[in-house]
Amino acid sequence: MAERILYCFRNRLRELEEQIRQKLEEKEIDCSINPTYCMKLCIFCEKLNVAIVNQEIVMEKNKDQLITKILERIV
Repeated sequence: MAERILYCFRNRLRELEEQIRQKLEEKEIDCSINPTYCMKLCIFCEKLNVAIVNQEIVMEKNKDQLITKILERIV
């Protein structure tokens, strides 16, 4: 089963998508990254970067820490 990352198309995560893809390719991980409609997590969106990684919500203020947490959930 391939790993999956979902994020709201309005969230800042789309700016990090390329960085995340590069990290996944370095580790040879098959993962799809898909923008989706609003996840109704608006109370977090303005202050945090929010993603859903394999049905688990990952939230982090710092972009580098978010990428680290996403990789932890996948590996």
